[in-house]
Amino acid sequence: MDYFDFAIDLMKKIVSIPSNSQGEKDIASFLDTLFHEMGLITHLHQVRENSYNVIAKLQGQGAPRRKLLLGGHMDTVKPDKGWADNPLIAREEEGRYYGLGCGDMKGGLAAQITVLKKLLDEGVPFQGEIEMVCLCDEERHSIGAIEYVNWTQEHQEQIADFGIFAEPHYDHIVVGATGKALFRIEVIGSTCHGATPENGINAVSCMAKLIQAVDERYGSLYKQKRGASHCVLQIESPWEGYSLSVPDRCSCLLNKQLDSGEAAADLMTDLMDLYQQTVGEGRIKISREIPYYPSYAVDLRNEDLELLVQTAGRVGGFVPSLCINQSVSDGNILNKELGIPVVLFGPQGVNFHKAGEYVVAETIRNYMCILEEYIKKFFKKENS
Repeated sequence: MDYFDFAIDLMKKIVSIPSNSQGEKDIASFLDTLFHEMGLITHLHQVRENSYNVIAKLQGQGAPRRKLLLGGHMDTVKPDKGWADNPLIAREEEGRYYGLGCGDMKGGLAAQITVLKKLLDEGVPFQGEIEMVCLCDEERHSIGAIEYVNWTQEHQEQIADFGIFAEPHYDHIVVGATGKALFRIEVIGSTCHGATPENGINAVSCMAKLIQAVDERYGSLYKQKRGASHCVLQIESPWEGYSLSVPDRCSCLLNKQLDSGEAAADLMTDLMDLYQQTVGEGRIKISREIPYYPSYAVDLRNEDLELLVQTAGRVGGFVPSLCINQSVSDGNILNKELGIPVVLFGPQGVNFHKAGEYVVAETIRNYMCILEEYIKKFFKKENS
């Protein structure tokens, strides 16, 4: 069997299955059936309505046992309107496969699954367990990762020693990431006739002053690389039609990325203080909304990480750099809640989250060779 051809065919199949966030039921069912046919122990779990997780296990023999976690997310963003071709039909052009999810991250899932199939077909012996998790909703709120944490704890499952999620990072390995917090900020002023605004407190004007102060403070820290980025996502005030009355309510949604030195609770306090310093009238309420991702970083001295870098160099012919990602993933949650050192490493994806997304075909082939050798070395450590 040509396992590269198998991986490409599998990628095409799962790309053809629509799997926007909160709509992963069909792809989860497909993968669950595939894992059964491969001889893996599987668990198909409904997380919420049409959102499902799939957990598949390949168990070796003997004890003591090490555990390796593979996988990532099944969901995609909604297709961008700029696609000239059907984004659910993966097409090849000059060594690239274009299609929704080819890069992020169905190409990576297909590559990892194919490596497991090859190990099974060849009867490669190992002591330990490989767990393949295909999670839902990563592109939205990561309810799949949260449910996997709950499932692992409730069933008292063995925690993986190391995790590799096949996100589209090839020439570099993501060893950590900023976190992310979403805040709802509400300003309460006092209304009056708009012709005499000095008799009230305009909540919209107060919010405008606060947002300007937020941009100045956090924008400056971000430019100086002393803090992570922020983005105001929405501003609204109750509106029931024209009336010359000073608005007494205004709210906004503020997304704040969190570096390793930033905590959500401290930021809420800082926002309260900033309001008092720059606005000084009216009242403010701040609450943390869903989603929330803590920042994390894998210890660069981790021996399993070092082995992965060495294997990429020996088998793949390149030494990937190590970096902290500026965006979040399910790895943030699994590292924080379960203590799993999760890294992001997969075939090279380009243009993800927009029209023209693709994966570089040759990196799928090379990635499979690296991962196969890594798995063999990973479990040999048990006897070293």
